[in-house]
Amino acid sequence: MDYGMIKLELLVTATELKAMSAALSAVRSEAPAPEAEAPAPAPEPEAPAPAPEAPEAEAPAPAPEPEAPAPEAPTPEAPAPAPAAPEAELAPCTTGELIPWDVRIHASSKAKLTNGSWKLKQGVDRDELVPEVEKELIGKHQPPTPAEGEMTFADLLPMIIDLKENGGLTDEKLQEACTAVGLSTFGEIARNTDKIPALVEIIKREVS
Repeated sequence: MDYGMIKLELLVTATELKAMSAALSAVRSEAPAPEAEAPAPAPEPEAPAPAPEAPEAEAPAPAPEPEAPAPEAPTPEAPAPAPAAPEAELAPCTTGELIPWDVRIHASSKAKLTNGSWKLKQGVDRDELVPEVEKELIGKHQPPTPAEGEMTFADLLPMIIDLKENGGLTDEKLQEACTAVGLSTFGEIARNTDKIPALVEIIKREVS
């Protein structure tokens, strides 16, 4: 083996290695240093979670209003007295006595003749039915008995008829005389015989 050749080759190899190392160092020195990476930004601290809102206090329930006292029951009013039944209007019949109107013999219009008596129904039996009904009614509605010496309605009626026929007494004057003594109609004098004297006096003054 040739040791000299081997030594020479080793020297060449070492020389080449040094040259290569120097070239590598030069290349490294020329290469820019790698930029340092910017540090990662610190994570922003998380905002603290908001504190839970305190629950709103419930408004206290309003106190119940005191109940109004129950209204007092109204005192029941005493019932009004029933109106008195109106008195039946009386008028003289064919005999001069006072009787009320009767559907059996009198006109349905309840009209009266000029002498104040009821007008009879047309076609009524004047001979039997009228006297019979009038007698019945006279018994039920007998006027009060006048004091002795006083003029009765039976006395007054013929006098009124005579004055109307012969003495100038008109229906208007008779009505005025009745009104003057507080009567609505001449027939009312039968229930107010105490007014006959005053009525006669007024009538006599009217026709004198």
